[in-house]
Amino acid sequence: MKNKRYKITTFEQIQNVITSENKIRFLVDLASYLMSYADMCEATRKNHPDETKGKQNTEIIESHFIWIDDGKEGVTHIEVTNKKTGETKIIKTT
Repeated sequence: MKNKRYKITTFEQIQNVITSENKIRFLVDLASYLMSYADMCEATRKNHPDETKGKQNTEIIESHFIWIDDGKEGVTHIEVTNKKTGETKIIKTT
């Protein structure tokens, strides 16, 4: 059986994906993604203070959460897009 993939960009999508069976796995993966995203934003602010001053996180790094319902906990990578250059980068987390 192939694992289902979900591209999460809204709170409504979270509400439609989460079930009593997958809620712990989903929340662990979402928390891991959000912590990594926050760290990337902080690092970008530190390395580019003039370019990021006064900007919100989503104005600096565009990202979305793709969750694979594979029955396991853990995020394997994060894909981010530089809003200034349009460059997309995949960052492995494992």
